[in-house]
Amino acid sequence: MPHQLGYGVRLGAEAAAHAAQLYLSKLTANKALLKLDFTNAFNTVRRDKMLASVEQLAPSIFPFIHSVYSAPSSLFWDDRVIHSCEELRMSYLDDISLGGDVEDISNDLVMFKQGAKDVGL
Repeated sequence: MPHQLGYGVRLGAEAAAHAAQLYLSKLTANKALLKLDFTNAFNTVRRDKMLASVEQLAPSIFPFIHSVYSAPSSLFWDDRVIHSCEELRMSYLDDISLGGDVEDISNDLVMFKQGAKDVGL
């Protein structure tokens, strides 16, 4: 069962670290823990791919997400304006930890690799 601890959970990162430590201390044969960290994921993912995914998977929030990400963002640096058309405006929640049977985790890794490739990571 997936659990999201990175946002809206008091001491969520600490809880995740303790849960991983506990899981590893009780690891049995044919079990594993895999940690994935997409470096700078939200600043790398393609907007068009993200928008298509949101429209398909969460159509109720698509109008809002589309209004935020369909046009370039203006990034201001000194007296310059840089128009950002590709990346999103977030920089967190790009870590994933999977625990379970080695075969299941191996299959999940293949799925994650393809999914990451599909969105430009």
